Amino acid sequence: MSGTRGAGRSASISPAELTALVDRWARYVRSRVRACDVDDVLQSVRETVLRRISDYDPSVGEPGAWVFGVVRVTVGAFRRMTAIEYVRQGVEVDDTVRAAGSGAGDPLAFLIENRDVIEWARLVAEAATAFEWRVVVAFAKTEGTSAEVAVELGTQPSTVRAARARVAALARTALVAIDNRDEGLPITLERCVPCDGGYSDVLPYRTADETLAAEALGISRVAFRTRRAMLRRLEGLVHEVQQTAIGARPGVAAHGSDRHRTDTATRTH
Repeated sequence: MSGTRGAGRSASISPAELTALVDRWARYVRSRVRACDVDDVLQSVRETVLRRISDYDPSVGEPGAWVFGVVRVTVGAFRRMTAIEYVRQGVEVDDTVRAAGSGAGDPLAFLIENRDVIEWARLVAEAATAFEWRVVVAFAKTEGTSAEVAVELGTQPSTVRAARARVAALARTALVAIDNRDEGLPITLERCVPCDGGYSDVLPYRTADETLAAEALGISRVAFRTRRAMLRRLEGLVHEVQQTAIGARPGVAAHGSDRHRTDTATRTH
């Protein structure tokens, strides 16, 4: 049975025609990897298409869709091996962030260095408030602790720590959401929200009475109000990623929304 089915595979399209279809997805690749890596990723896709050409079965779909499957898997693997793995392995839990470029692996320093070329970094930069961005820039450009950054910004260490934690939550949420999207997994707030920070605890109480919810969670009303407000911000970030998923909206091409196909202006503070 399998021999009969395989006999007609790839007979209707040549290797050159299949590899030519890779360029159809060049914009998709550009929206998800650094500009300097685009050519390497596209070449890797072409080589994979040629190696696996016998797997293409015209009876199960048009060749462009099959090629896109190779593109999506290749891009996902590349992202995990480069920027995303760099950030995941570099998450620090102490109060000091080494300077950007020092090779410390801190996610916020990496965010500063790559905000113009990494999709998730652009999303976080847009989602952060002006003050939050000033905080992470100060952390990334100095060897300072929260206390030293607070002096530089004329505020309290607790305020600095809270701002840094909020940006970290935005970064982790965006990272998981984008990874799920590129793996073809569901992109939901429940799957993407960080476990720390108390945000996941608030999920069942998003529309609940503030007093009752705070009592159920064992926290103050102010703390509940703060967490719920942050959860709404995370929800908006997840929604942004959902809009770039394949087939997310009628009329949107597979390579993503217009907003993320163009460079966004960099915040300067």
